[in-house]
Amino acid sequence: MLTEAHYRAALNFFYFLLLDEGLAISAADRVMRSTHRLVARTPVAKPDVILIGQLAKIFDSYQRRRGKIQTSPPRSDWKSSDPETLLAWKEFIQKRGREEFSVALTLHYLLGFSIEDLAEGLGVPEGTILHRLGRGLEQFSTTPFIQKKAGL
Repeated sequence: MLTEAHYRAALNFFYFLLLDEGLAISAADRVMRSTHRLVARTPVAKPDVILIGQLAKIFDSYQRRRGKIQTSPPRSDWKSSDPETLLAWKEFIQKRGREEFSVALTLHYLLGFSIEDLAEGLGVPEGTILHRLGRGLEQFSTTPFIQKKAGL
């Protein structure tokens, strides 16, 4: 069964990866409709796994259609309240972050999905998820904003 937490996860996923509130809302709505249909058709499947698969699929379609990343200021309460973290994240997404690394970081560290669910939902081995998380954290830590905050 899908809950409000699933919808909030979809909103945050798209906000942190698309960096645009309007796109995040429309993409999350699209994901929730498709996820709801799939959960209804396969009641034995885990909703988190289905949601992860749909998030990745629809994110990929937005990435292919979209040009330059938009950066609208946050206006809603469902996003991070820490502006410094958001600034560093925007820098990572815009300049350094590879898509598969940023997707893994968002799903695991920001939204709290398990590595097992990520592997199943994205259709890759757990080792691949661990690699993406490690490389993503390594790349994120080298953004100039993080380097400056660390005094490096």
